[in-house]
Amino acid sequence: MTRILFQLLNAPLLVLIASVLTAIQTSLFAPGVLAPFQPDILLLFIIWVGIKRSLTEGGILTLIFGQIAEIHSSGTRGLLLLTFMALFLGVRLCSKLLSLPKQSSWILLTLFLAMGSKILLVSLVQLLALGAAPWKHMMIYLFPTSVSTAVLAIWAYQWLDRFDFLTYKSEKARQSIEDELQIEGEGY
Repeated sequence: MTRILFQLLNAPLLVLIASVLTAIQTSLFAPGVLAPFQPDILLLFIIWVGIKRSLTEGGILTLIFGQIAEIHSSGTRGLLLLTFMALFLGVRLCSKLLSLPKQSSWILLTLFLAMGSKILLVSLVQLLALGAAPWKHMMIYLFPTSVSTAVLAIWAYQWLDRFDFLTYKSEKARQSIEDELQIEGEGY
């Protein structure tokens, strides 16, 4: 019974953790010295749900993460939501077409998607004809923010893997439950 409860609490707790970390991120990396090194925490969650969750569950979580980003953004409404959904679908496509067996391949994917997300976001802003200033800003911040996101991904994916294991959402946890039930069923 507790396993089912933990599985049901996985997604709401993931959203709560993402909300708290985003609030900390926007406070800690306010314009100043640390601003060029601001990692994209929600991108890490989007990559995680793109790889580890089903299309429906991951899509819903991505929409929620997009709304969290919209709350903390002063940009055009819906822009981050559109960008995040495109990234989620891109991650889903990459996870189906490419072999992403280890977290090291996820970190490389994170680096490329961090750069790609900034370029996609600025391209959408350019389509809205909001000026050329975003390109200059993006070129200054593109590399440091992408690298800091990839470095943070090293620990974030390990933590998210552990979180999924503790809430019985990972394949390892499901396999250990099945092994335990099989041993109990055999009378050992």
